[in-house]
Amino acid sequence: MRTPTLLLALSALATANERKFGYTYETSTMPVGQRELEIWNTARGGGDRFTSSLDQRVEVEVGVAPSTQASLYLNSSSSKDREGSSDGKGVSLEVKHQWTDPAADALGSAWYLEAGFQTEELELEGKILLDKQMGPWTVATNLVAETEWVWTTPQSASSTLDLEGIPLEATLATAYSFTPRFSLGIEARWTGETQRQTISDKTNWEFQNHAFQAGPTLSFGQEGYWAALTAMPRLWGIDEESQAIEIRLLAGFHF
Repeated sequence: MRTPTLLLALSALATANERKFGYTYETSTMPVGQRELEIWNTARGGGDRFTSSLDQRVEVEVGVAPSTQASLYLNSSSSKDREGSSDGKGVSLEVKHQWTDPAADALGSAWYLEAGFQTEELELEGKILLDKQMGPWTVATNLVAETEWVWTTPQSASSTLDLEGIPLEATLATAYSFTPRFSLGIEARWTGETQRQTISDKTNWEFQNHAFQAGPTLSFGQEGYWAALTAMPRLWGIDEESQAIEIRLLAGFHF
């Protein structure tokens, strides 16, 4: 009798749209009309340039149609290194649509689109989300591609929006729900980027800044709110900009 009760509780929690992972999205979406406030904090430290940074996001998420949700993010970032410090602010818009369900179908699947706007930069990101629920186990993977566009103003010319880089990312995560409220797992993430290099008016594209991270993830979910914590040390990489460890804390509240 205990196993069916546990599985029923886990299924109920899954519909609440809480996340088990800090970096890997699952395919679930919120019911129409349901709203959620999410708060993100991502701290980074260490690395070749002794850089530390903090990224923060506040998100309002709404179920807008069957299997479809939309979100508005307010973003801020701050970083410090040996050359000084910098800050940034911006907004992002997100749409997520689920194709198949990870519990009822052979595999859960969804697509995710996000547009981010800053003073001098535009980012467009697309993700393919896949996941599967097998009793207390959840397995998920994301395939991500992004384009970074920057406003430039050449001498004696009007401003243009130029493609500066194409970041790529792949994540893989698994978690075990050892109680109806808590889950513990591991998450891995590979990142890389193709960047535009302009020398003597000649433009070349180079693949660089790739790194691999992996670490533990812990989540808690209860009716009305949830939280997820992931620590991601860098295990391998060729990227002087990346930092030795990232720690991300997410919290969501239904309202």
